[in-house]
Amino acid sequence: MKTLNKVIFPRKSYNETTPKKSFKPSPSGVKTFGINTNADYVATEINLKVMPATYIYKEDGKEHEIKINMPGQHNIMNSLAALAVSRELDVPIKIIQKALINFPGIKRRFEIIGNFKIDKNSFLPINECFC
Repeated sequence: MKTLNKVIFPRKSYNETTPKKSFKPSPSGVKTFGINTNADYVATEINLKVMPATYIYKEDGKEHEIKINMPGQHNIMNSLAALAVSRELDVPIKIIQKALINFPGIKRRFEIIGNFKIDKNSFLPINECFC
């Protein structure tokens, strides 16, 4: 499955205290991110069958494994959006990896309540409360 989204970056920094070096807007003001698609920031080799979920992000010919402690393709996209914004602000990839794997998510939203095995079948109950 291919998905593509856009992140809009202002062409100029409106915060005068922001160092110009830390802000590198694209000429068009738009960067794209997606899954298995032609975008500026791409997630490939997604594995949602394990926790933490993983995917590969490539930059400058190097592969970086990204891990997140939340299930679902939408959370892959959310983390990829955060990665895109962070890289545009020159945050090192190692710091992004650490932040994403340590992000606890929102309490009671996709909260894993256990990992159980009954006979030969395993299941992972997840609290999907919207409260």
